[in-house]
Amino acid sequence: VGVAVLAQFMGIGVAAYATGIFFQAMFVDLGWSRGDLALSMSVGAILAAIVSPLVGAYVDKYGANRIMAMSAFLSGGCLILCGYIHELWHAFFIFSLLTVFRTGFVYIPVMVMVSNWFSSKRGRAMGIATAGQGLGGIILSPLSTYLISNIGWRISWGVIGLLTWAI
Repeated sequence: VGVAVLAQFMGIGVAAYATGIFFQAMFVDLGWSRGDLALSMSVGAILAAIVSPLVGAYVDKYGANRIMAMSAFLSGGCLILCGYIHELWHAFFIFSLLTVFRTGFVYIPVMVMVSNWFSSKRGRAMGIATAGQGLGGIILSPLSTYLISNIGWRISWGVIGLLTWAI
């Protein structure tokens, strides 16, 4: 359950809370609109929907630990690469990959892992696991704001990527 909390903390914490903070800094610096970056996230969501059945099949066949480790590593790498975005197509490419990799890091493996480990008190275990989402917002939002204010959005993406690798 601890691994599930940490995965939800980083995966959802970045996706649902920190990304908006980074986007605001990127809008100002790169001169893009909200729609430009939102579209890149939508493309990623479509791709994630396409690969989700494949991730599920992989988890069923090999277990959650392999796909989670690989996807966490790749997600952290994408977050580091976000600091090197200069063109809109870079954002489309990196955010699309990040959304796809997050599917194997957070959503499917966490739910399968927790539901397989707990037959009694499964609901409680799932509730604890998903508490990581809220914790991600509580901690990563102010952390992202602080980092961006002090070291800029480019380096801050790298810090968040390294934090993903560490967790």
